[in-house]
Amino acid sequence: MTKPGILLETFDLEVPDEHRTIAAEIRLATNSDGTEVLWHYEDGRPAFVHPARRCTNCAEVITTGQSGSRCTGCTDQLHL
Repeated sequence: MTKPGILLETFDLEVPDEHRTIAAEIRLATNSDGTEVLWHYEDGRPAFVHPARRCTNCAEVITTGQSGSRCTGCTDQLHL
């Protein structure tokens, strides 16, 4: 199976209740209308897709559950 887009992250999800591990990955793809989306895969199968967000400071794709408009790297550099 050919997966769309560019591979951004791979990681393992631990499911303690079921005593198993899920191989997960996130891929960045561009729709025909030009919008960017993130495809999430679990054990090689599509799990869900949602619009991609980019950091307003450096334009890097935000893949984590971070709220706001900046990536972790840019947020960590802020000094109050």
